[in-house]
This record gives sequence, structure tokens and C-alpha cells, in this order.
Amino acid sequence: MEKPSAADYLKAQGVEAILAEAVSKVINERPANAVARVAQILASSKQSSAPAEGKVEIYGMIHSQNVLAPVMLATHLNVGSMTFCNLFEGGNKTEEYLGMFPFGKVPAMKDGSLCIAESMAIIRYLAMKYQPSFYPIASDLEACARIDYAMDAMSSEVYPLWSDVVYVRCGFKPAPADQAAACEGLNKIIGTWLSTFLADGKFVCGEQLTIADFRAVPFLLPLTHGAFKKVGFEFAHTDKVTAYVNAFMAAVPSAGAMKSAGGHSIMEFLDGLPA
Repeated sequence: MEKPSAADYLKAQGVEAILAEAVSKVINERPANAVARVAQILASSKQSSAPAEGKVEIYGMIHSQNVLAPVMLATHLNVGSMTFCNLFEGGNKTEEYLGMFPFGKVPAMKDGSLCIAESMAIIRYLAMKYQPSFYPIASDLEACARIDYAMDAMSSEVYPLWSDVVYVRCGFKPAPADQAAACEGLNKIIGTWLSTFLADGKFVCGEQLTIADFRAVPFLLPLTHGAFKKVGFEFAHTDKVTAYVNAFMAAVPSAGAMKSAGGHSIMEFLDGLPA
């Protein structure tokens, strides 16, 4: 039986397909350097005003959009950092890991005795415990409803169409029967998301940064890259999304890891795709 490639193995373990190939490069070429580079970027951008507890561990791979949200948030709040979980070597299938996280997926989080997984569950918890203004469950239920609405819409409405463009361009998913319709559909649903959640301010909740922005930006940023023109995708919302991303990155310096990570960031990965 032919041994699966690193990328195939990672995809089988639940890593987004768009990222699996890039992650396999990190593993096979210079994982220590790549991890160190990402750690350096994240550590250099911690909030100096936050309490330096540093006890939260976010387990995951370097390039995953789902992992990026909790890693950026924990780093931004100066309460923790990423712990590299090498899925290719079965890091998520060890007795120790499964004892903490029975589903064996990333991202996962350990904060003291608490062990949970799932990206949105993690960022809700981090906000409620360490930065309530990012998810003000005790003071503003309407804001929390809007935050949850924005995050769920990104997952249920945007993501399926996003994968039909992004995954296809990266060679990790067969093209749909009508690629042109998929491209048009993605532009339309992104337009709906933007008009619903970014009509009245620079963030989902106006001028207030929240966990909805940590969730959305890693999925929107790649669409501003020109690599997707090869599958016929001309992004119709570049200016709006670029302004949103820039505002987010100005408020969250750790987000720089999405653009520059020693050749291993999301945007650098897209730079390396064949023309």
C-alpha cells in the first residue's frame, strides 16, 4: 500500500486542505525554523498592557485559518501562545493528546485543568475570561448575538463557497461542475456578509474589536490575493476587505503572521502557487 503524502495525511486528520500542503513543507523542510519564526512574530506583538500570564496553550499547525484565530487572540491578550502539534507524526493521536482532546483535532486549548477544542469555542472562552469587551456576555447580549451571527455566517454561508474557489485553486479539491457559478456565488455571499456586518463601522461591532473579527479575517485576507484569477475568480470586494484587514492588523499586530512567517504564512503560500 502506498504511503500517503504529508498533505494527504494532514487533510485526513482535519486540517484545512488549503493549508495541508504548506504545512507538509514546514514539516519536511525546516519545521523548527518555521515554528520559531511564527513564535517570534507572535511574541513580538504581545500587548504590553495585558497581564503576562502566558499559561494558555493553543495546540495546532502553523497555517490553519481555524488555528490562527485562537493563537492570535491568546497572543494579543498576552495570556498564552501556540504549542506545535505535529499531525504528520501523529501528535494528535497520542494517548496524552487524546486524554486531553478526545476528538484528536486542532485547534485545541489547555488553560490550567481546562481542555477544550473547536476554534469558536476557544475564542469565546478566551474573550470571556481574559477580555470581556471582545465578547461581552455579561453586559451586552445583543452584541454577543451579532458576534455569534457573524461567526456562524462565515462558517455556514461563506465557507462552502470559499472552499469551491480557494481549495480548487490550490489543487486540494476537484472543481465544481460550474466553476464560474462558484466564483460568482462567492462574490455574492461575501458581499452579503460585508453589507450585513461591516456597514456601520470598521469592525463587526462598529469601532469595537471582537472575536468575530479574529474569526473572519483569516478567511477574507486570502481572497485579496491574485492567485485565484486562474480559476476565474475576480474579487469584487478587494477595497472593502483590504480596509477591514488593515484595520484589524493595526489593532492586532500578531496578525502579521498571516502575511509574513519566513515563507510559511498563508499569503506566502499563495505566492508560491504555480501561475
